[in-house]
Amino acid sequence: MGSRNIAIQMDFCKLSNLVFILERFMLLLQSQNLAFRYEAMLEPLFSGVGLHFYQGDKVALLGHNGSGKTTLLKVLMGELGPTDGEIIRIGSMQIIRQEDQLEGAGTVLEALLSSHTRYAELYLEMTRLEAEGIPDPLSYADVVASFSDLGGFDLLTEMTQMVVDLGFSETTLKMSVAQLSGGERRLLKLMSAFLLPDDLLILDEPSNYLDESAIAFLVKKIQGFAGACLIVSHDRWFLDQTVTKVLELEHRKVTEYKGDYSTFRDTKEGIFREKLRKKEKLESEIGKLEQVERSYKVWGARKEKEKSGAADKGFIGARAAKLQKRGILAKERMHDRIEDLKETKPWIDKQYQIAFEKTQVPSGTCLLLQDLSFAYDEPLLEHLALTLEWGERLALSGSNGSGKSTLIKLMLAELEPWSGQVMWSKGVELAYLPQLWSDPEGLSTVAELFTEEESSQARIMLGALRVKGDLFYASFAALSEGQKRKIRLVRLILDKPNVMILDEPTTHLDYESVEMLESALEDYPGTLILVTHDKYLRERLCDRELSLTQAGSRASKV
Repeated sequence: MGSRNIAIQMDFCKLSNLVFILERFMLLLQSQNLAFRYEAMLEPLFSGVGLHFYQGDKVALLGHNGSGKTTLLKVLMGELGPTDGEIIRIGSMQIIRQEDQLEGAGTVLEALLSSHTRYAELYLEMTRLEAEGIPDPLSYADVVASFSDLGGFDLLTEMTQMVVDLGFSETTLKMSVAQLSGGERRLLKLMSAFLLPDDLLILDEPSNYLDESAIAFLVKKIQGFAGACLIVSHDRWFLDQTVTKVLELEHRKVTEYKGDYSTFRDTKEGIFREKLRKKEKLESEIGKLEQVERSYKVWGARKEKEKSGAADKGFIGARAAKLQKRGILAKERMHDRIEDLKETKPWIDKQYQIAFEKTQVPSGTCLLLQDLSFAYDEPLLEHLALTLEWGERLALSGSNGSGKSTLIKLMLAELEPWSGQVMWSKGVELAYLPQLWSDPEGLSTVAELFTEEESSQARIMLGALRVKGDLFYASFAALSEGQKRKIRLVRLILDKPNVMILDEPTTHLDYESVEMLESALEDYPGTLILVTHDKYLRERLCDRELSLTQAGSRASKV
């Protein structure tokens, strides 16, 4: 029996060692007690951060604008050295930032290969020899064989399939990079990360400016990726499809939550409710103890008077003094107990909300599109008809290039239709939030966007959106894109519109601001026309959908 126990223990040790070895083999990155502080800061941006990424991990990094997400990514990539702590990088890493696009003076294929040096060298040598008529067949054969052995032709097949799946033609690979739009270059750069991918991919707001088909393709790529992904995104539906763990950077600390985004929100809500319940219970107990403490204070004062009045009565005076001392000790113990309870009372962040101003909303038809057509070189919108009633909420959808931006410009009278009409009802007070916002001309600071009467309310709303008070007097050049978007939203709210056209309103916002905006829009009484790739936002706000395609358009129920 004893030898059997020894054998079991030995087997368990072997199993433990095997698990340890496997975990070490799969570990790609690990950090311990990581901290970073910029020289101008008194407090670190974050501290005590312990992270580990294994093969197959799909992780979201969340935090409000300015919390330090971008800095943390730079530290993980080795672009900034940590102020404290250490990072162990075992696997290879690559980051695709928000602003990254396919670059290069050559073809799309050459640009896609450029990040894989050996493939690029062999391919360029092969094409050079072909362009010269293959003057040395043996050298050419060696280059072709080396390229094939490296898996180059399989890579070319994968690239061709990728561009076709993304809606491009096969000839796109032979086009020059300069011929592509900014959105197309962004999309190809993003997807290129999955060609001969590194072990750990960091994707910063990958769904920005992508249409639904591109997002669906990206979701499949991430789901099928054998390595690890760290994703910074505000797109809640996208995160629900891709991640199984959430890291939240808040109050200079990183907290880990298991599950997708929706699970994270449910967990956070549960923690908040439990903290609130505990806080209310402690406050009730503290209130009762403070009332007892006040009673001891009154009782002690009364005994003080009795002692003074009985100073010449011997036993009575001594008894009053003893009772007074007992009252003082009881009061001190009560005070200490109250202070202990106050220290254990949980800290709860205030939950802010923003709201649209009440506005007059007429009845009847708000917008009428009648046999609307428009073309650039080729027809884009043809015979489009739509009737939108006051108070309705319309989602405008379609792939990139289907005409969404053009239709908005027609609605805003920035373009003239080739045929048909755009007719707004009388009494329309229209506000428009563009996808891209240029800094306003002639204004040097944020404060100049608002009148003196509006400034107080504007600052309150900006504070709720975590735009710090001192930024109210900052120049636009000093602001991040997320901060600019929040300021533009506050300006729009104070305009008190009864019709709004919002083009990708959640771009550059953090997840908290997205949920605050959604809550505010749910209570908005006016007419809403919404363009967004955020499926949750669209499904929760809109009751109708106008879907645009290259061949036309149709209106439908959501």
